[in-house]
Amino acid sequence: MNNLEAWCGKMMDNLSSMESDICPIECTVEFKKYYNTKNILEKADNYLRESEIFVQSELTLGKLALMLGTNRTYLSRAISQRNGFGTFLALYRIYYVAALLKDNEGLHLEEAVERAGFKSLNTFWKRLESCGNDEIVTYLKNKYLYSQQKLKKWRTKR
Repeated sequence: MNNLEAWCGKMMDNLSSMESDICPIECTVEFKKYYNTKNILEKADNYLRESEIFVQSELTLGKLALMLGTNRTYLSRAISQRNGFGTFLALYRIYYVAALLKDNEGLHLEEAVERAGFKSLNTFWKRLESCGNDEIVTYLKNKYLYSQQKLKKWRTKR
């Protein structure tokens, strides 16, 4: 926890006891927004990890908000810190694809992608290309994406 988060948490704990002339209402609203956003994001992360609901290809922001007991606007605001709902969900799915491929040697990429909730292999490629370069993403890019691109170039040259 960084200093701002710790300070914000302490402020939220003490807001009810503070007088309005010490901390104006605008100040309390901003603290509440920060605190609520952080809690909603943690709740979403935990729920997605535990339930693996991200494998449902029809999962939407609204459906996830209902499952979390919050509204769509608050959830959207929280997830915007992670580059939006599509990217947020895609990362879970990409990591799941990597885990499936690691645990099941004979599994084809297409099947792993489908099990992870991607609607198509093409969607998986697009999301993988746009993701960062942590260890898992780099591994998948090197093993599958770049070899796929080389194959396409080779086919067009012939």
